[in-house]
Amino acid sequence: MQINADAMQAGLSGIQSGLQRIEQAGSAIAGNSLPSAGQADTPAPDRDSASEAMVALRVGQYEAELATKVIKTADEVLGTLIDTRA
Repeated sequence: MQINADAMQAGLSGIQSGLQRIEQAGSAIAGNSLPSAGQADTPAPDRDSASEAMVALRVGQYEAELATKVIKTADEVLGTLIDTRA
């Protein structure tokens, strides 16, 4: 049963990591937005950093999705073990 608990913990950790990556990427994207009115002398957004932030956003999404699958699989294994013992 320890393996199942470890898998659950790894899944939760993966979800947290993915959400943190999404939050950081979202902040980077928001900080790289077009200048607001009255700030015409502000430099144009950096396309490279915006592209990197978009990639990081997608990586965070996939990371959270895959971690969710780890948790679902661990849950299925636990259910199978319980059914086998019953």
